[in-house]
Amino acid sequence: MAIEHEVISTGEIHQPWNWRYADAAARTSAVITDANQVGKIALQESDNSIWILTGSSPATWAQLTYPQSDISITESQISDLQAYLTSETDPVFSASEAASFVAGDKSKLDAIEAGATADQVWGEIGGTLSNQTDLQNALNAKLDDTDVGVMVQAYDADIPTVAASQAEMEAGTETALRSMSPTNIKQAIDKFGDNEEWSALSGTTPNITAGSYTWTLTGNSTPTDGLADGDHCTLMIDDGTAYTINWGSVVDQWDGGSAPTLPTTGYIVVVLWKVGTTVYAGANSGMS
Repeated sequence: MAIEHEVISTGEIHQPWNWRYADAAARTSAVITDANQVGKIALQESDNSIWILTGSSPATWAQLTYPQSDISITESQISDLQAYLTSETDPVFSASEAASFVAGDKSKLDAIEAGATADQVWGEIGGTLSNQTDLQNALNAKLDDTDVGVMVQAYDADIPTVAASQAEMEAGTETALRSMSPTNIKQAIDKFGDNEEWSALSGTTPNITAGSYTWTLTGNSTPTDGLADGDHCTLMIDDGTAYTINWGSVVDQWDGGSAPTLPTTGYIVVVLWKVGTTVYAGANSGMS
């Protein structure tokens, strides 16, 4: 015989939860393998929170209620918030304006777009959103295009001159080179040539890196290898007062099998290049 809850005596109605657990550890460690139990609820007594079983083997849970301790707002804070809202005298929209807007009256937005109020300032440019000519005029005033055409024409004029200079240099004939003006030669070298400047080495243990260097010895010297794979270096060396160079930590293989003897007068030119980890070197016999 079915009995409705409303006719059951007080204290006789059954509890709604299917399980009772002392705390979260007890609940999460519970072993529930019967899938038919999914959807039933449990009471976690440590904080009186209610949980619903969402899965079995293993048991998984979703929280239905939260303990009262999780609610951190106090009655005093609620009162303060109410007092603030009541004292607010400059809302964005008044109550009547908000009501008319919700009812379908968009005149307030139209007024803003049309610049109807002095409070609507769009950056530092005056005017309205419906008329953008003032914005275009302001942008045009920011652009100084006085010399743009002159600069472009000058650049375009230089291109054929440099290209012609390159062609003349590649031809390599004495007549072609003689016909080039000094300006054209400089343009071609700057644009297409190896415009490498010479630097001076100093000391007795310089680090040899890629580039072109002059080196006047001030004592017997032992340079070090600073070249990377693919680097090359040109050295124009003056032995100073009959000083010598120990190349052992730099050069792995000399053209001719051994390092050259430095001339006591004039210079010797040494060229180094690195392939992988091997440094190769060659030298002329010296020049005065």
